[in-house]
Amino acid sequence: MYTRHITLCLMIVITVDLACSGNRPTERSEPPPRLPPAVKTAPGRPQSLTAVPGKPYKGDLAKVYSCMLKNTYEHMFCKGRAGCGSVGGWSDYGRPTGVRAVDKLGVFTAGTRGFYHYGDMGRCLLAAVGRKGGGWWNMRALELLSGLSATRGRMLGRAMRYTPAIITWAAANLIPDPRDLILGTTCQRIYDATLFRTARLFAGVYGILRSKIDVEADTYRSWVANHPGQDARQYLRRTYQTQTAGLYPRDDDGTSLTGFHVAGFWLRRHLDGTERALAKALGTLLRRYDSKYLSRHPSLVSVLR
Repeated sequence: MYTRHITLCLMIVITVDLACSGNRPTERSEPPPRLPPAVKTAPGRPQSLTAVPGKPYKGDLAKVYSCMLKNTYEHMFCKGRAGCGSVGGWSDYGRPTGVRAVDKLGVFTAGTRGFYHYGDMGRCLLAAVGRKGGGWWNMRALELLSGLSATRGRMLGRAMRYTPAIITWAAANLIPDPRDLILGTTCQRIYDATLFRTARLFAGVYGILRSKIDVEADTYRSWVANHPGQDARQYLRRTYQTQTAGLYPRDDDGTSLTGFHVAGFWLRRHLDGTERALAKALGTLLRRYDSKYLSRHPSLVSVLR
């Protein structure tokens, strides 16, 4: 399932080609928490204490995410245990916002590719600053707005190599303050209703992989090199499906993001050099929107900094 929704903007930065990994017992998913919002410098943008590459984004983030939400691809979401196939009841934690445009969707079950591409984020980012965008299936909008390169060639056959700078830029410019209003509700409530699963799944799988990611990434790269023309998801499923089975599980239906997909995502980010920038960006998102989750998983706090 891919997205076009107003979910919070960590996942915008790069695209989840196809991936997965992990290892963790089934965990009961906690309801998303509330964090005191950060001090703001410009509407919709928390203050940053570190240098950020590129040009600041000057658009209204409320317009960006409203645009995405109104044009969302609804098959990137699921509702209730019946629709989500939710083991352990994680889908029950998607809290209604009272806004029909959000609540009709349910829980977001796609990844970064769905968020950015199928969410039409590039076009919405440009529209919010009065510009028109071209094709939706590329990173050109981010490059135009940031003044930075988003990619640097390919690896492992067709997988893109991303740049740390574009991830750092997106985390600094495109994550709204939890208090900001979109369609009459707060960004925090939208996260609580829809995005919590994806953010936590990325964090949980990274926690499993982090200490061994050098070896795991080399093994993954070798498998791809030695099996030209074969779908790397075969390797990822065989290697990581059991390890990640307890993390917000979903059936592998061809569209939903699962633990083994996320493992592959992190392995590719390690290979293209963006792993640490992305982990920090994810940590920023979780500290701002989901501190309760981090408090229950203290081992993730240090690896997401």
